[in-house]
Amino acid sequence: MHSILEISHNEAENMCANMFDVLDQDGNHCVIMSKRAEEAFSEENLQILKSYKIVVSDVGIIEEIGGGSC
Repeated sequence: MHSILEISHNEAENMCANMFDVLDQDGNHCVIMSKRAEEAFSEENLQILKSYKIVVSDVGIIEEIGGGSC
């Protein structure tokens, strides 16, 4: 089942829309996001996401120079 997570403009500007869902080797859903996104998410949205395994990576150089994220 899929659901939509509503994010604020601030969250969108801080790469919160640049995350994705993958399955680990045991079939569990994992959300991949950048450190910047994790720090920008509202507490309410983080609580929603905590039903998944969250994998955070610091890709600040890519976000600042390359224009991308996770």
